[in-house]
Amino acid sequence: MTMMHALRALNGIVLRELYRFVHQRERFASALVRPTKSILDMEAKSVKKKWNLPHFAAGANRQVIERGAAMMGKDLDFVIEETIRGMRNVSEAIGLKGTVE
Repeated sequence: MTMMHALRALNGIVLRELYRFVHQRERFASALVRPTKSILDMEAKSVKKKWNLPHFAAGANRQVIERGAAMMGKDLDFVIEETIRGMRNVSEAIGLKGTVE
């Protein structure tokens, strides 16, 4: 496996876990507790606000996200912001468009 393949795999793992944190329906994750139930008006600070609550999105492995961001040389806030941006692009398909116009 080349270094590029390893970085892509690591990136995928980190993003999968962060997606779980933001979207886990059965755990009332970040986007779903918003009044709009949407990713479109969500900011990274909203995710970070819930980060240390162990019962919130309990199925998301925060250590994997934190370690993965560090291994990629990226700040956790940057990774969260990029994940939110990516999820906005497919908000309707993933059920997080909500009521934001």
